[in-house]
Amino acid sequence: MSYFYRINAILVMLVACIETVSSQCVAEVDTSKILVGAQTDYNIKVTARKGASVVFPAFKSGDNITKGVEIISLKNDTSNVGNDSVMLIRNIRITAWEHGKFTIPTQKVSVDGKVAMSSPITIIVNEVKVDTANVNSIRPPKDVQDNPFSIRDWLPVIILAILLAICVYGSIYLFRRVRQQKPILIGFKPPIVKTPFEVAVNAVRNISVPMDNDVQTIKEYYSELTDILRTYISERFAFNAMEMVSTDIIEKLRDEKECSDNIKELEDVLMTADMAKFAKYTVMSNIMRMHHGQIESFFIRTRKDDLQALETQKKEIMKKQYSTAYKWMQTGAWLLALLSLAMLSYMVYRIYLLV
Repeated sequence: MSYFYRINAILVMLVACIETVSSQCVAEVDTSKILVGAQTDYNIKVTARKGASVVFPAFKSGDNITKGVEIISLKNDTSNVGNDSVMLIRNIRITAWEHGKFTIPTQKVSVDGKVAMSSPITIIVNEVKVDTANVNSIRPPKDVQDNPFSIRDWLPVIILAILLAICVYGSIYLFRRVRQQKPILIGFKPPIVKTPFEVAVNAVRNISVPMDNDVQTIKEYYSELTDILRTYISERFAFNAMEMVSTDIIEKLRDEKECSDNIKELEDVLMTADMAKFAKYTVMSNIMRMHHGQIESFFIRTRKDDLQALETQKKEIMKKQYSTAYKWMQTGAWLLALLSLAMLSYMVYRIYLLV
């Protein structure tokens, strides 16, 4: 029986050795010597098979891993080591607040219910050496430096302030001019208003009497001449001669006293013009010159300079110009106001950075 028990004891020891080899537990420290308040990493490394259940010691931040040694933080890591095995690492960052020699005791790690043990680790915490012989050389920390004033740093702000003042003044000035109805007429020319007589005479004098008997040239001449005549009659006698036939125009003009002396000549001009335009009638150059003179004579004899109508027409043109000017002034005033607001915001931001 004693031989049998000896065999069993040997087998138990072999199994224990195999488990110890298959599940190795090692404790390491980055450096064994630190200063008071300095930190170092204490690592517990366990090599086990993949999928093994590994339970590390239950520490948390703020605990003392041993008397005088405090835990700052904890984290886990894993790496493959081959042969279907992995290494699980518990990284523990530690520090000490007193000088001396400290021993971190053996740590127990459970691997698949089996306990693996690490070896103890000793660390030495040294004091920070102070030169007591030269105490007077120790100085307190310096205060925040007060940077000197630099015009280069403030130059953009000064320029912005000047531009802001100009924009604000310009915006206020334009708004006041609009409210006071005083337009700024830059680029606007005073309206030049001409009477129907002046327009008609200038137009008819710019027409050259053709010297040849070309039908097309004669047609174009009489078309231009009668267009000027019809336009003058429409504005002078206040009926739409442009849309009327020649006979209707003559009948309307018979009722006008100013036309009594020229009605026969005017009828002859209109009838000749109709034949030249629609019947390709050929007119001699001397006849065309005569008609040219008769039309100008009709303008002179029926001339009427209505100064009040001219003034009203001039005011209407100026009113349109003023309206356009007001719109541009209001647009410019609002743009300057928005630009002023943007520059003010940016200037405050720049001052905030400098101060």
